[in-house]
Amino acid sequence: MVFLVAGTSPKAWLFFPLIFPQFIDFSTNYIVQFFILITTYVVLDFISLIGYALLAQKLITWIKANPKTINTISASVLVIIALIIVVTQQY
Repeated sequence: MVFLVAGTSPKAWLFFPLIFPQFIDFSTNYIVQFFILITTYVVLDFISLIGYALLAQKLITWIKANPKTINTISASVLVIIALIIVVTQQY
Protein backbone atom coordinates (compact mmCIF):
# COMPACT_ATOMS: atom_id res chain seq x y z
CA MET A 1 0.00 0.00 0.00
CA VAL A 2 2.82 2.42 0.86
CA PHE A 3 4.47 1.70 -2.49
CA LEU A 4 1.20 2.47 -4.29
CA VAL A 5 0.85 5.81 -2.50
CA ALA A 6 4.50 6.75 -3.01
CA GLY A 7 4.58 5.51 -6.61
CA THR A 8 1.53 7.49 -7.69
CA SER A 9 2.65 10.67 -5.96
CA PRO A 10 3.33 13.60 -8.32
CA LYS A 11 6.27 14.46 -6.06
CA ALA A 12 8.01 11.23 -6.99
CA TRP A 13 7.23 11.59 -10.70
CA LEU A 14 8.68 15.12 -10.77
CA PHE A 15 11.48 14.68 -8.26
CA PHE A 16 13.34 11.81 -9.89
CA PRO A 17 13.61 13.05 -13.49
CA LEU A 18 14.05 16.73 -12.64
CA ILE A 19 16.27 16.70 -9.55
CA PHE A 20 18.29 13.48 -9.67
CA PRO A 21 20.20 14.20 -12.93
CA GLN A 22 21.70 17.33 -11.35
CA PHE A 23 23.57 15.12 -8.88
CA ILE A 24 24.83 12.58 -11.41
CA ASP A 25 28.24 12.77 -13.06
CA PHE A 26 27.63 10.92 -16.34
CA SER A 27 31.33 10.70 -17.12
CA THR A 28 31.77 8.10 -14.37
CA ASN A 29 29.77 5.04 -13.31
CA TYR A 30 26.29 6.53 -13.07
CA ILE A 31 24.53 3.29 -12.07
CA VAL A 32 26.28 3.30 -8.69
CA GLN A 33 25.38 6.97 -8.28
CA PHE A 34 21.72 6.24 -9.06
CA PHE A 35 21.76 3.39 -6.55
CA ILE A 36 23.19 5.65 -3.83
CA LEU A 37 20.69 8.45 -4.56
CA ILE A 38 17.69 6.12 -4.68
CA THR A 39 18.75 4.32 -1.50
CA THR A 40 19.22 7.63 0.29
CA TYR A 41 15.83 8.86 -0.92
CA VAL A 42 14.05 5.66 0.16
CA VAL A 43 15.65 5.67 3.61
CA LEU A 44 14.87 9.35 4.23
CA ASP A 45 11.32 8.96 2.92
CA PHE A 46 10.78 5.93 5.15
CA ILE A 47 12.11 7.76 8.21
CA SER A 48 9.89 10.78 7.54
CA LEU A 49 6.80 8.59 7.04
CA ILE A 50 7.54 6.71 10.28
CA GLY A 51 7.92 10.08 12.01
CA TYR A 52 4.53 11.22 10.69
CA ALA A 53 2.94 7.96 11.84
CA LEU A 54 4.40 8.21 15.35
CA LEU A 55 3.35 11.85 15.62
CA ALA A 56 -0.17 10.99 14.43
CA GLN A 57 -0.38 8.16 16.95
CA LYS A 58 0.63 10.48 19.81
CA LEU A 59 -1.79 13.14 18.56
CA ILE A 60 -4.69 10.67 18.43
CA THR A 61 -3.93 9.53 21.97
CA TRP A 62 -3.82 13.15 23.15
CA ILE A 63 -7.08 14.03 21.34
CA LYS A 64 -8.88 11.05 22.88
CA ALA A 65 -7.69 12.11 26.33
CA ASN A 66 -8.62 15.81 25.78
CA PRO A 67 -11.67 16.02 23.49
CA LYS A 68 -12.82 19.36 24.92
CA THR A 69 -9.44 20.96 24.21
CA ILE A 70 -9.53 20.06 20.52
CA ASN A 71 -13.11 21.38 20.28
CA THR A 72 -12.01 24.67 21.87
CA ILE A 73 -9.05 24.97 19.49
CA SER A 74 -11.26 24.23 16.46
CA ALA A 75 -13.91 26.74 17.54
CA SER A 76 -11.25 29.39 18.16
CA VAL A 77 -9.75 28.88 14.71
CA LEU A 78 -13.18 29.19 13.07
CA VAL A 79 -13.90 32.40 15.00
CA ILE A 80 -10.52 33.84 13.99
CA ILE A 81 -11.18 32.98 10.32
CA ALA A 82 -14.61 34.61 10.55
CA LEU A 83 -13.10 37.76 12.07
CA ILE A 84 -10.45 37.94 9.34
CA ILE A 85 -13.15 37.65 6.69
CA VAL A 86 -15.24 40.38 8.36
CA VAL A 87 -12.26 42.73 8.64
CA THR A 88 -10.90 42.18 5.13
CA GLN A 89 -14.23 42.01 3.25
CA GLN A 90 -14.92 45.13 1.20
CA TYR A 91 -18.45 45.95 0.13
